[in-house]
Amino acid sequence: LGMAINEVNLGTVVSQPFYSRKLLQKHDPQDLLKPKHFPMNGNYKIDLDKKDEKALEVLGALSHLSRYGRWDLLFAVNYLGSAPNFEACDVILRYLKYTLDSGFIFKKLIGEVPVLAAFSGAEFNRDNLGRSVGGHRLRLTTQGIYDVPENKKYEYVLSQGNSDFYLKSKRQSIATDSAPFAEFLQFHQCYKDVIWMRNVLEFLGFKQKTTLIFT
Repeated sequence: LGMAINEVNLGTVVSQPFYSRKLLQKHDPQDLLKPKHFPMNGNYKIDLDKKDEKALEVLGALSHLSRYGRWDLLFAVNYLGSAPNFEACDVILRYLKYTLDSGFIFKKLIGEVPVLAAFSGAEFNRDNLGRSVGGHRLRLTTQGIYDVPENKKYEYVLSQGNSDFYLKSKRQSIATDSAPFAEFLQFHQCYKDVIWMRNVLEFLGFKQKTTLIFT
């Protein structure tokens, strides 16, 4: 499937350039697609009454790619799963062409205790039927996070440049009637995964203090 795992000075880089190239060669054999800087147009809304059968094969291949190494595609791919659209899939392929050799780096923590941090968010009423799209992600930071001022913690975690090691994005199963309700629902899903990962880390000998969940 073309997964590449490379050791560099900073840590481990995971990418799928070979699978990405094979996918583009199959669906763009004449190399006509113009690269794009983003995987989905911000104002795109799915139409549940219109499903493009031609898009199913492309979406299936992109789904594999988004789960195993290209998490930047995950939201767009999962959102289109409700109503596959070939033009929207075409945008993802164009973005893939622009980021062909991109990957994720998991940095080494030398002499540091890994500390869990989480991010949770939801977009209210994304499909105009009351269903919101929610997602959360987990990544590791260092114990220095406890010494950072409250308004700088988010910036501190991101500035370390370490990748998310767990990410989930999907349409919420419950219809919500407000943005805070949608956010709270996703926060609860994130909380359950945080408890699970805290137990894993503590089993490995990395005792956790307070876990920060940014929302």
